Amino acid sequence: MTSLRVDLELAREEIRKLRAERDQLQRSARLHRGQQFDQIGAADLTIRVHELN
Repeated sequence: MTSLRVDLELAREEIRKLRAERDQLQRSARLHRGQQFDQIGAADLTIRVHELN
């Protein structure tokens, strides 16, 4: 019975670590996407400014 409790606690700890890693990867992906959108927006604005000049 003790062995099962230890295994369960180890599994729970692994799940906590995996969830934290998942959350960090999601934050990084959102940041990266935001940077990509900013770059696309800046490029479009540059082109538009050149067109207006």
